[in-house]
Amino acid sequence: MDRSGSMYGEPMDDALQSLFFGLESLKPEDSFNIIAFDHEIALFSPQMNLATSASIGQAREWAMEKCKARGGTDILSPLQQAFQLLENFPEAVPYVFLITDGAVADERNICLAMQSRIIALGARAPRISTFGIGHYCNYYFLKMLAVIGRGISDVAFTSDKIRGQMERMLVAAATPVLTNIGLQRLPDGCEIYPFPIPDLFCGNSLTISGKFQGSFPDSITVFGLMPDHSTWTVEVPSRKTFKVPLSKVFAKQQLDLLTGQAWLFGDRSREQQAVNLSLATGIPCQYTRVIGFETTKAKYQEFQNERRKGKKVDVKKFTAGKVAGIVLVGGLVIGFGSVAATVANAAVGDLIADSFGNILGDFGGDVGCCGCDDLGFLGDCFGCCGDLGCDSCGDICETCGSLLEGACELFFGCLCGILTG
Repeated sequence: MDRSGSMYGEPMDDALQSLFFGLESLKPEDSFNIIAFDHEIALFSPQMNLATSASIGQAREWAMEKCKARGGTDILSPLQQAFQLLENFPEAVPYVFLITDGAVADERNICLAMQSRIIALGARAPRISTFGIGHYCNYYFLKMLAVIGRGISDVAFTSDKIRGQMERMLVAAATPVLTNIGLQRLPDGCEIYPFPIPDLFCGNSLTISGKFQGSFPDSITVFGLMPDHSTWTVEVPSRKTFKVPLSKVFAKQQLDLLTGQAWLFGDRSREQQAVNLSLATGIPCQYTRVIGFETTKAKYQEFQNERRKGKKVDVKKFTAGKVAGIVLVGGLVIGFGSVAATVANAAVGDLIADSFGNILGDFGGDVGCCGCDDLGFLGDCFGCCGDLGCDSCGDICETCGSLLEGACELFFGCLCGILTG
């Protein structure tokens, strides 16, 4: 748990309450430890502790004393310390939760170092789940660290979201059902998102998408390890469908992974793939921008026809009149954090205060889905676009009858509208 100076105040209080919630959720057969870090690390105990009432009570008292905002941010050292504590539990699923509000200069090295450690440990490697707080943390660093660690990633952009989202993540990851998941009989050259495939936990759905060329087999085999370390397999028949636009349904998941890989490896080809996918689906990414403009139904239909032809479109041709405004819509992408703000211990705060602020507040994360009543001038329908930052579009809002009209279609081609017909 990050206790650097920027966590001062409400963010630290909410994170502590969520930590206590997680401790109380542990089962008697579980073991735990707590590492508080800033530029130094502090351990609750030199070894793992069974989750007894006494040890949980002692941990609460320790956290209240030690988890006070101070100092800088060093993320690698606590991760390495956590792995050392967890390497001798062959009969359990070892798990690390990283909670931070900062970005650090050596994030790529942290990801690569943990990847090497996980590969060396194989199936016994601890899982890593990450939780980011505020706008200064690098969302893609935390995302890639969780992908490498087969865990869950989530982020809270405003302090009032911290406790609820952290508790949802802890509940989702409390009971591992299937680990070391893999797929067999896939076509050659098939790309899988995310990869490696995360573990399946009770209360948190797992969605796997992919891209292939040629023909697809009649069925594929899914396999993984059960909690008792026995191997579980199932044959899943494949089905062709033209009713669901799969390229859009899973675009956000793929964009996040492509962007994360481009950031981690400095891969310009992955960056270009993200740009191409963003333009093809109308979903913004770190390398594209969204504009808004006033138009008529007739001009908008003409605009859509030009886009379908794959031509470069001059938006000015389709505005309602010469005085119609063309605006750059901000706040739709998350960014790579701020090392400078982290070094300066800038407070988390609630930085998004403009009219688009609630977009990131409501759509930041992989656990849970979105609401529809925060967005004012764009209307309720905009707030339900499930692929803006929430990987599951299963919770469809009942107030979205006109999702494929107006602003939603212009900006994204809203998934909820597609899935409701």
